[in-house]
Amino acid sequence: MSLGNTLRNRDEFVPPKLQITAMMDMFTIIVFFLLFSYAERPDEVELTSDINLPVSNTQRDYDNTIKVFLSVGELKIDDEVVASIVEEKISGYDPEHPRNNNIYRVLEKIRNDRLKLQKEMVVEEIGEELAVNAVAKSAQKSQVLFFCDKSVPFRVINTVMKTIGMAGYPNMQFAVTGER
Repeated sequence: MSLGNTLRNRDEFVPPKLQITAMMDMFTIIVFFLLFSYAERPDEVELTSDINLPVSNTQRDYDNTIKVFLSVGELKIDDEVVASIVEEKISGYDPEHPRNNNIYRVLEKIRNDRLKLQKEMVVEEIGEELAVNAVAKSAQKSQVLFFCDKSVPFRVINTVMKTIGMAGYPNMQFAVTGER
């Protein structure tokens, strides 16, 4: 059988009819999805005047993250001042025993308090047996948002980042300001 016979025996091409009603339904769903997904705005944090952040054009929502503020003169975790920076060094920080400093202790306390609260909530919701795995998975997702002034020396930033990691927060992100 040749190719010419096959083409000759085909049915004639009939253009498909457009289903306008179904297309309008899909369009409406997509428009509402986009409106609601862009309606949320990221968390807003007040900065002190002595912190000058780098610039970026990405945005994310940061609920339930610990906020660490490092300026030229002090280190704050959420709203609590935990250390002062004197002559480009963290006062009271012993590099030989980093777990004995105030930064580590405050982060560890916050972590333990949050895990305890979360475990209580999960136990009420799904029971004791399943709560252990759910809380362990959630603990791995703990995150720190790091607000760091551009003029702070890398040595100080590195020390703070290592301490945050040792306290059980391996997921850190630097805060930046948007382009204007």
